[in-house]
Amino acid sequence: MAQALGGRLGRACYCLRSGEGESYRVGGQLVTILADKETTEGRFDLVRISGGKGNTFPLHRAVSHSAIYVLEGSLELQLNDEHFMLTQGDFASIPAGVVQGYEMKSHCTQFLLVTVGGHKSSLFRALGTAYSAPIHPAPCGESPTPEDVAKAGAPYVEVLGSYKPANQKGYGYYGKLPDRVIPYVLEAREGERRLLGDQLHTLLLHREAADNAMLCATAEGPKGLKVIDHYHEHITETFYCLRGRVSVWGDGVEYNLVPGDLVHVPTKGVHAYRLDTHDARFFSVITPGDFVNFFRTVGDPYKEYVYPPVPSPFHADRLFQYAEQLDIHIVGSAAGTRDEIMG
Repeated sequence: MAQALGGRLGRACYCLRSGEGESYRVGGQLVTILADKETTEGRFDLVRISGGKGNTFPLHRAVSHSAIYVLEGSLELQLNDEHFMLTQGDFASIPAGVVQGYEMKSHCTQFLLVTVGGHKSSLFRALGTAYSAPIHPAPCGESPTPEDVAKAGAPYVEVLGSYKPANQKGYGYYGKLPDRVIPYVLEAREGERRLLGDQLHTLLLHREAADNAMLCATAEGPKGLKVIDHYHEHITETFYCLRGRVSVWGDGVEYNLVPGDLVHVPTKGVHAYRLDTHDARFFSVITPGDFVNFFRTVGDPYKEYVYPPVPSPFHADRLFQYAEQLDIHIVGSAAGTRDEIMG
């Protein structure tokens, strides 16, 4: 049976281990709800979708912005009249009203789907059947029909018909992170890169490209020290471990994350994190999108695609100078040195 989010999670800090969550079988695909509008104060939902080669989702338009981050395999994605082939680490931003649909091109394809407003989790709950296994069905089975998706998704989704693969007619080119709300696809490691000490933060979706609704990013670096405890009055953060081990503290509880694990921190939740292994990496969803100001104020622009072997100085002076404007409230004493603020 599906492991319900309600009650267990509430509007509090929580952790889900890999394979946990509220899971549904949608044709031959497995949809696991990791966060919904009830647990994110109505801001977004986050689901993990996995399936096999040939699984599709019908062409449709949605009323809210969504984004895709590919975890494994290959995903053919249509955005309006263009097709794109996404592989591990690639990212797609899909504004409201954009025609979208997909076909999985690998025997095991898995991606994260985050949606502003939290409407997609409701769709999958209505469309799917409760499912207890941690992997998609084998054989993969049928894909959801346009009729079923239209019924489950109303009034937030307008279904346009079955997905039609590109059939190798050519794929659209990867883009750059735009300064306005348009659909785009980023190749793995592309984005606005900011260096904070020894950690590289790559912004995949920011304020300008999402009408300030959310920020999506990756962070990576060597084994380090714990970031100082802090909280935000108006900001939520969600951490999804991609590689290595990452520790996240939320409201006094320490969670040691491995790939596939998640921690959600609501507004006012005291939290911190630490990279516990060399070359650790995590994906994050931060709301609202104006938290991009933190990375642009404290971080330095960075042209390379991997973090440096020798760390740069962490600008603790900038953090303390602009902490209030950035909605960063430090808990406990801090002398302001790099080691105390950022590992």
